[in-house]
Amino acid sequence: MKGFFKIFAIFCMISGNAVLAENGEDGAGRWDQYATDPLNARYLIEESGVRLMDGRAERVAAPGSAMKTRTAVLGQPVYGDLNGDGNKDAALLLTHDPGGSGTFYYVAAAINVNGRFQGTNAVLLGDRIALVDVGIRNGTVLVNYADRRPEEPMSAAPTVDQKVQLILKHDKLESVETPVSADPASSPLKITFDLRCF
Repeated sequence: MKGFFKIFAIFCMISGNAVLAENGEDGAGRWDQYATDPLNARYLIEESGVRLMDGRAERVAAPGSAMKTRTAVLGQPVYGDLNGDGNKDAALLLTHDPGGSGTFYYVAAAINVNGRFQGTNAVLLGDRIALVDVGIRNGTVLVNYADRRPEEPMSAAPTVDQKVQLILKHDKLESVETPVSADPASSPLKITFDLRCF
């Protein structure tokens, strides 16, 4: 009988971990606050914690629903110091599909704390945008992308250039209006994507 309960307990542990991995969310005390790299960190998307595993997360959209919410890192993180401590933090683009017709794009950061990474909140860029590049310069995350005009339907191709600058404030990523000084000695680390390929 003891053997049965032991096997049952092991089965429950494995099942619980599998559910956590599928949901991509934190379970109470199951996840460390820090990750070994940005692709395995926890991010806050629309007030919901999402823990990535190898750059991806998947969970059921609602209890009993067949739809799934999927989150993934687009491309690779870019690195640079965002909080002035001399460590290389990361900025990354996230795609978030909540199970409907939209695919929403976010930018987030992962803060390097003694070689381990803590994810921040994710800032919304838009739905089905295009032509994105992200970089870090002078402690600021820079994002360029194309979107639609407010009156245009989602079927229209994104053609309006948009630029977003974000800084860390109390470990939270926030948009700023202040332009970043053009210092030729500190060109941004940058990675470029054409989202129309996805």
